[in-house]
Amino acid sequence: MGKHYIFYRDMGKGIEVIRVLHQAMDISRHLTKK
Repeated sequence: MGKHYIFYRDMGKGIEVIRVLHQAMDISRHLTKK
């Protein structure tokens, strides 16, 4: 497996996974609102 960043939000009774990105990806490119 590789190294990944997991972006999530606390929803009170659980979490919501927003995005999973590999460390080699350009994070700012994938998280910037268009």
